[in-house]
Parts: sequence; structure tokens; C-alpha cells
Amino acid sequence: MPLLHRKPFVRQKPPADLRPDEEVFYCKVTNEIFRHYDDFFERTILCNSLVWSCAVTGRPGLTYQEALESEKKARQNLQSFPEPLIIPVLYLTSLTHRSRLHEICDDIFAYVKDRYFVEETVEVIRNNGARLQCRILEVLPPSHQNGFANGHVNSVDGETIIISDSDDSETQSCSFQNGKKKDTIDPLLFKYKVQPTKKELYESAIVKATQISRRKHLFSRDKLKLFLKQHCEPQDGVIKIKASSLSTYKIAEQDFSYFFPDDPPTFIFSPANRRRGRPPKRIPISQEDNVANKQTLASCRNKATKERDKLLKQEEMKSLAFEKAKLKREKADALEAKKKEKEDKEKKREELKKIVEEERLKKKEEKERLKVEREKEREKLREEKRKYVEYLKQWSKPREDMECDDLKAIAEEEEEVAKEQLTDADTKGCSLKSLDLDSCTLSEILRLHILASGADVTSANAKYRYQKRGGFDATDDACMELRLSNPSLVKKLSSTSVYDLTPGEKMKILHALCGKLLTLVSTRDFIEDYVDILRQAKQEFRELKAEQHRKEREEAAAREEEREDFDTSIESKDTEQKELDQDMVTEDEDDPGSHKRGRRGNTEIS
Repeated sequence: MPLLHRKPFVRQKPPADLRPDEEVFYCKVTNEIFRHYDDFFERTILCNSLVWSCAVTGRPGLTYQEALESEKKARQNLQSFPEPLIIPVLYLTSLTHRSRLHEICDDIFAYVKDRYFVEETVEVIRNNGARLQCRILEVLPPSHQNGFANGHVNSVDGETIIISDSDDSETQSCSFQNGKKKDTIDPLLFKYKVQPTKKELYESAIVKATQISRRKHLFSRDKLKLFLKQHCEPQDGVIKIKASSLSTYKIAEQDFSYFFPDDPPTFIFSPANRRRGRPPKRIPISQEDNVANKQTLASCRNKATKERDKLLKQEEMKSLAFEKAKLKREKADALEAKKKEKEDKEKKREELKKIVEEERLKKKEEKERLKVEREKEREKLREEKRKYVEYLKQWSKPREDMECDDLKAIAEEEEEVAKEQLTDADTKGCSLKSLDLDSCTLSEILRLHILASGADVTSANAKYRYQKRGGFDATDDACMELRLSNPSLVKKLSSTSVYDLTPGEKMKILHALCGKLLTLVSTRDFIEDYVDILRQAKQEFRELKAEQHRKEREEAAAREEEREDFDTSIESKDTEQKELDQDMVTEDEDDPGSHKRGRRGNTEIS
């Protein structure tokens, strides 16, 4: 629960006489209900004020919601704190004598960051550079420190006193084992016996300290400080562990040698901050002066408390007034924004209406223009037809005098035949699309199609070609270019079947037909659609191929790792066996010398 003015916040309980059908004001943030709007408004303003603090981290200057989120995040960090480090860290905290929490945090972090404890989960760097998650089974001290670890050290009576350079020039004593301080062992000299978490694949092994590391963000200075805040409190100006934490984890019964095979560290002492506690009685004073001083201090405290409460009330009133003004300003801004948004929507709607109306007018004008053009073409055709009819009438009139001066030459028979054929073609002909296409008529239809390419068309068809076929013109026809560039090929089609043409001539015809097809919009759309489908299919094929190659590489790497691990385990076992044999040979060589010294000692005694 967040702290209000650094004091625990207590929610307001529902009224005892609250009816089930009574309407109330519900505050979602604090999960409270109020009968009156003023109380609800004050609680809302209070929740949005920067007077709250996090109960876990102690961070001040927050709103209620920010304090709740800070507590949630801090508790998640505490839950992720490594459990094997809890008791060692608390035990090391009990050895400190500091007046500030960050000093304890610095001391413990500097000691723990390069040392690893039993049952802790770490990452081991293998010979091939891969990381393997392991659990520490045992911490092995350096070989030249085994005597110290087993207690084979001659005790020396004596005491060592260290004079600290504190501001109060006080002397403090440090605890030493056997009356003599031992040098701190370099943490990089220790070795660790680890067991991989995947026991079915790997066996336990002994690794160096340089091969071990903790996962990132698993143990950090901030997380350690947050952990110590939950388990420590100031006592007589010195930060100590809470009694509840001491009893819960039984710190007094713990032995540091179980966590780490080294002497407990000796941290630097810092003097207690006497300003926070009761001042020591160094100079004896009379009882009357003591009583007067106490009364003066009590009156000063009361005045200071009243002044502080008054300032706090004034500050709270100012904050409430500021929040009210802020809410009013926000409401006004919201109304202004809504009004402006509505005006913008109206403007956009009007602009869209104008654009639609203009488009409609343009389409209407275009239709009228096309209608006028078609009407002019019809009128022109009717006029030409009328003139032709008049000409025929004049020509078919009977001639009275064949010897007149204005007589014209009579048309020859060949011209009449040609005109009759043209008339038959105009009145009885049909389009190439309506002809039956088979193996026998293919050559003639193809020849007629090539000859008809590039012919003049009406203005409507020309406009359609310009708009829908990418500015296509009659001179752009591929078949017309073929007819102009290879007239012999077209002439050959009139007497030769297309099946009897040479391959080169067939390719020319096919190339011209393909070029004409590519000018059509439907053909280009069809090609573009299938190009996109082909590109997507190629991308999927590349992804599947890459995934297959990645799986094959992973399987090969896994098989290689298993083979290397098996070879490494066999080599480690052989090395251990050789070291054991060498140790046994060394002991056998040392035993004859000890027997000789024993005989020499017995001779001197006798």
C-alpha cells in the first residue's frame, strides 16, 4: 500500500447504513465509495497529487497510481533475487557496521560480485565458447590454502588494534581468527565443482573462477539495495538486520564456511550518526539544567511540529487549488479540441462535396461533348449519303442527245466490276472475329489480320486506345511493322500455308502477335498479378530453404557438441586418475624419510 506523507494510507470504509439501492461515487484507483461528490473529488485530486511515496523503495513525489506501479515493479525485482544468495548476503550484512545503507550495499556487492556460493545457478563458459547453465555443488579453495582451510595453522597469541581515521578519532577493534588477521585470498584462485542442470547429458566437473559468470541483471547493485531495504533497519544510528529476518533465516546459527571456504570478511567500520540518536552524556550537568533543556526542546519541537503541519496544510491546499485549476483548464481544452475537430470535419465534408460535384459536372460535360461529336459524325454521313444519292439520280437520268458537247466518257467495265465488289464487301462482308477458325482457315485469317492492322478507326476507338492501351496509336501496331518490314512474308501467306513457313518466319509472326497482345490492359494486368505471385512463391521457397539449412546446421552443431563433451569428460577422468597416481607415488617417496627421522630421534633419546 502506498504511503501518504510517508505514513500508511488507510482506505475509507463504506458507511454502515449504506443501502443496496443507494447511488454512490466510486473511485476506481483506491477502490472506495463516497456518498458526496466533494469527498470523491478531493480523493481524486489527492490521488493525482505528488504527495505519495512507494512503500517498498521509499521513492517520494509520486501519484497514487505511480506508487502502486513502483511497488509492483519492486516486488517483482525482489522475487527475482537469487534464493541461494539470501542467507549469505544477510550473513555478510550482520558483519557490517555502517550508518548508511548505500555503504553496506557497496561493501557487500564488491565482495559478492567475484565470488559464487553453494547451490547458486551460474553460467559456465566451455572450451568452445558456448555457455552452459550449471549449479554449484562445492567451492574448492586454492591448493596452497588447504592448510588454512583445514585448521593446520599454528596459533599465535596476541591482539592487533586498528586505529580508524574517522572524524571522532575513535579506535575500533576488528575480529580475527586465532588472534591474527589473514590475507584475503584472490577470488580468481578458487575453483568450483559444478553440475549442469541437464544431468542426462553432462556430468559434474571442476572449473575455474574465470569460466563462471552470473546471468545479466540477476544480481545488480540496485536489486541488492532494494533487498537490503526490506531486511534492514537503523538501530542506534547503525544499520542492522531486522529481528524478524534474523529469526526467519536463523542467521546466528549459520556458519560462513558452509557458503564459502574462506574466512568471513572484515568490513570497514563507520561511526554512528549521532545526530539521529540521543547525544551521549560526556559532561555531567545538573538535574535542573537537564529539565530546563528538556522543556525548551519540547516547546521547540511543538512549535516546529505546528509550523510543519501548517506548511503541509498550506501546501496541500495549494496543490488542491492547482489541481482544480488544471482540471478546469483540461476540460476547456477538451471542449475547444472537440469544437475544432467538428469544424475540421465539416470543412472536409464540404470539400468532398465540392470535389464530387466537380467530378459529376466534368463527366456530364464529357458526355455532352461526345454526344455532340457523334451527332456531327452522323450528320456528316447523312450529308455524304444524300450527295451520293443525288449523284446517282443525276447519272441515271435519260440522255436525249448523245452528241452534246458536255458529254462525259462512259465508265469502263473494269471500274464497274471493282465498284460492285466494293459494294459487296461493304454490304455482305463480316468481321474476322465471326469467321470459323480451324487448321484450314488459319493462314488466310492470319494474313487478313496482318493486312488490317494499322487501319484508321473512329475517334471514339482512337480515344479508347489512347486512354486504356497506354497511348497506343495505329502506327504502333506490331503487325503493321511486320507488314511494312517484310512484305514478302505477307505475300507468301496468300499462297502458302502457315505450317509450311520456315522457323524464322514463324518466329517473326509470333513475335508480332505477342507485341500486339502486350499492348492490351488485361494482358499486362494478368502478367503483373502473376509476377507478384511468383515473387511471393520465390520468397517462401527461400525462407523454407534457409529454415531447412538452419535446422541441419543446428543438428550438426548439437552432434558435434555431444561428441566434444564426451571427449572432454573422458580426458578429465584420465587427468584426475593421473594426478591421483602421482600423489600416491609422492606419498610413498615421503614415507622412508619420515621413518629415518624417527630412528634418529630414538637414538638421541637413548
